[in-house]
Amino acid sequence: ENKDVGSIEDNVIVLNKIARQWRLAGKYDKAFENSMEALKICEGLGLDSLSILPKTNLGWTYMIKEDFDVAEEYFKETLEIAESYESKKDIAVAYNNIGELYRRKAGSLKTPELYIQAKEYYQKSINTFKNINEQAPQLAAVYNNIAIVNFYQEKYDESLKNFQKSL
Repeated sequence: ENKDVGSIEDNVIVLNKIARQWRLAGKYDKAFENSMEALKICEGLGLDSLSILPKTNLGWTYMIKEDFDVAEEYFKETLEIAESYESKKDIAVAYNNIGELYRRKAGSLKTPELYIQAKEYYQKSINTFKNINEQAPQLAAVYNNIAIVNFYQEKYDESLKNFQKSL
């Protein structure tokens, strides 16, 4: 069956949404399967900018499974793609995802020095979002993430300040 590119892009978006739902439900094999199907379509048709969606989902799936190295590869690929297309919003989201990776890795592996890297990526995300005048909800989520890091670092005043910014 021949499909036009528009409907194929829609299919990638829907597959990505299904993968996200499976991931949120804890069905990582199904999330992986749908993300890989979406990625295969993107790669087969040269839809690099759209491949950010399944690669982000794969990064989150691997991160939740604590396969941090593979997650980092996917998140950094999304950053490279976003930078190549100069998509500021996607760049900001990628920075936030990488920050989240370092935060979770720091907690899981008991390596608090990774919190510093997490905050660096979160700050890059904030700066990029502000540069494009993006407010809520993405910017609020980044402030929330920084507040969590501050809390883990026992910097409670900073944590409260960033939680307030996220409101």
